[in-house]
Amino acid sequence: MGRVVGRVNAVTAVILIVTDLLRGGRHSRHTVAQATGASLPTADRWLLEIARLPGVERVKVGFTTWHQFKDVKPKPARPVKGRG
Repeated sequence: MGRVVGRVNAVTAVILIVTDLLRGGRHSRHTVAQATGASLPTADRWLLEIARLPGVERVKVGFTTWHQFKDVKPKPARPVKGRG
């Protein structure tokens, strides 16, 4: 049963990363590892799969590879009234 819980937590972590990317964020292996508590090799595997999603681009800045969605506008600072 522990393995199933671990998988569910991993899926939840990946979904949260993708959600943040859709909101205009960007992630590297280090930000994913820090945000989720995963190891760097695990963060690398997750980012390889996330990079397969349509619209995700990999941008190399210095020694860091960032993953982000193309042409995504940042999330507004305040929620829109009438939603939620």
